[in-house]
Amino acid sequence: MSNQQRYEEGNIKTITNDLANGYKALVKGTFQEASEVQNQRRTNHNLRKRWVYTANLPLFRIQEGNFEYGLGGRKVFDAIAGENIDEFTRQILKKGAYTLSEPQKKQLEDLAEEIVWVKAAGLGLTREDDELSYFFIDTADINAINLNKNQKRFAAKVHGSIETRYDIEQELSDYGETLRMLSKEGEYGIEETKLWLPAPAYIKCHLRNGAVVAQASRLYDFVNNYYNSTEDSKDSDFYASRSVCDHGALRGLPVIGEADVQKSETDVVKEAYKTILNNPLTDETAIGLLNYATEYLTGKRKQS
Repeated sequence: MSNQQRYEEGNIKTITNDLANGYKALVKGTFQEASEVQNQRRTNHNLRKRWVYTANLPLFRIQEGNFEYGLGGRKVFDAIAGENIDEFTRQILKKGAYTLSEPQKKQLEDLAEEIVWVKAAGLGLTREDDELSYFFIDTADINAINLNKNQKRFAAKVHGSIETRYDIEQELSDYGETLRMLSKEGEYGIEETKLWLPAPAYIKCHLRNGAVVAQASRLYDFVNNYYNSTEDSKDSDFYASRSVCDHGALRGLPVIGEADVQKSETDVVKEAYKTILNNPLTDETAIGLLNYATEYLTGKRKQS
């Protein structure tokens, strides 16, 4: 049985909390990657309204003189960020990135098959500002013909495999189904989406003396339709600007996975509520809370 099959049959929950405490509430090994969330969004329309953290780990290094972006999946996230999720988020909030220890850098060698590494020059990035870059994905391009080979590797890590099918009965590959879902969303459809990455000059300041650093990642909702593999810098001007200094960068978004049965839903809600009371609200958090409360009240009305 595949992991995705087990997830469908298991106790998948969407937990709204800061990244550290949300991750602690999940059974290790069930935190959902971006491509898995996209698969679930095909049938779960409520997930289309949510911004969610994903079990993908953005990585950055200089290899043989070349600046490289890396993107790992759940195994990499669990091994590196999950080893001490509090320290991982603390470093990101304080300085904008998490610096891997020497043993963790060696772990990456054992996890090489789980990581997509590409040279920054090969991604054809467009500069947004001093902090952010991106490349476009045309949602009509269901076979990724218009992407170069490096862009394809990153896009597949986010939106699903270009070759395989999550459900044997689906018409297109996972990637194709995800893009078709986006293209049909709403009255006019979503014509293009972006994959955001930190600008090379911005992240290089963390890469002195052979350092390898990591950040966190998230999927936007279908209104904003982006994937952001940097989680410390401000969003594009389309959103309310924020920085790591306001302590909003790693708070208030859901994580999705199999809930830890040793921690009740009531405990999780109490922890989330306590976090909200102790930290200032952002627009992003307020929208997430509103969606969460609306879903809860709608469910109660259906049961009554």
